[in-house]
This record gives sequence, C-alpha cells and structure tokens, in this order.
Amino acid sequence: MHRKAGASALLTVLVLAGCGAQEPPEGMSEAAQAAGTMDESLTELLEAAKERSTTDFERETLDRAMENGGLTQQDYEEAFNRYQECAEAASLQETYRKMPSGLYRLVETGGGDSEDSMATAMDTNAECADGTIMRIESMYALQIGNPHMLADSRAAVIQCLYEQGHIEADYSMADFNRDMDDGMRSAPFDLADEAVDDCFYSSGFAISAQT
Repeated sequence: MHRKAGASALLTVLVLAGCGAQEPPEGMSEAAQAAGTMDESLTELLEAAKERSTTDFERETLDRAMENGGLTQQDYEEAFNRYQECAEAASLQETYRKMPSGLYRLVETGGGDSEDSMATAMDTNAECADGTIMRIESMYALQIGNPHMLADSRAAVIQCLYEQGHIEADYSMADFNRDMDDGMRSAPFDLADEAVDDCFYSSGFAISAQT
C-alpha cells in the first residue's frame, strides 16, 4: 500500500533526514541506540520547512512552532482543516481516519477508478496540500512519531513498539527488515492493533495487516 501524494504522502521527508551523530539517552531499545540521532535539531528542521513554505499560514505556523519548541495538535488540526476545505471545494471525495497519535490517515478516495481520474485527483490533492498540510504534517509527524529524533525511521518504529511493550529491547533492525520482507506475518506484534499500526504510520510507514 502506498500513500497518496500531498496530504499524507510526505511524512517521511524529514523523518529520514540527517545521519547518526550521537547515541540517544539510556532506556532506549538497542536499535534506537545503534541508530543514533539526527544531526539537525528540531528547530533547524522547522526552519528548513519554513524556507520551503508557500503561504503566510505555513510561515506563521512554523515561526510560532520555532518559538514554542514545536507544533501543537491545534496547529496540525488547523492545517488539516484548511486542506479539507480546499479538497472539498475541488470536489475530492476523501475519507480519513484519525489515528491514536492524532494524525489523519487517508483510507478512501472517490471520484472514479480510471487512470485519468485518479491522476487528476492526485494532482488536486497535491495542490491543496501545498501551503496547508504538506510541510506541517511532515514536521508534526516527526515530533510525535520520532520524538527522540532518531536518524533512522525504522528505529523510530522499533522504539515506539518497545515503549508500548510489543517487542523486547533486543529487537533489531535486521529483525525489522526480515519482518518487513515477510509482510509482518511472523512479527511479534499485530498490525491489526491500532496502536501498533500508529507506530508505523506516524514514523512514515503506511502498511496494512496481511489477511
């Protein structure tokens, strides 16, 4: 499964930024300790997002986030509402589900099944997302999906699962890669569990449980 361009497609843009520089605090999973943290601070990433902004709304929201140390749920909700207003005005028929983290996940898109209609919908989605939700969602997802600023988004998923008690501290990147290759069929956690699913989604992985 892949995310549609625009409102929900760019969570991993900043999640994957940076490279290992230093070890996270004690009490982390072994994978998190091995991954290290990003070279960039949250403030630096917010500033980079602001530089790519295309509207006053984005710039003002990201400026406030830099002053306050991060985006709030209210900031994200406002951005999402602005996106939805644009999408509805453009007759996009989208259904979203709110995840435990507060992120909105696209679950259904109407408007026809032909390649042309889907391409048109994706273009409209991207146009509405640019200037409203695109960069704000990316940064907000980073904050809640990777609060330790780990340099590898896989480690962020593992750390989330570890903190929730779904895996042991020694669950490794190799274990994660093996389970991904296997479609999570033999994983020690259940993707049908919404909290588990949210660990993946908030870190930039949009996958579904195998049936």
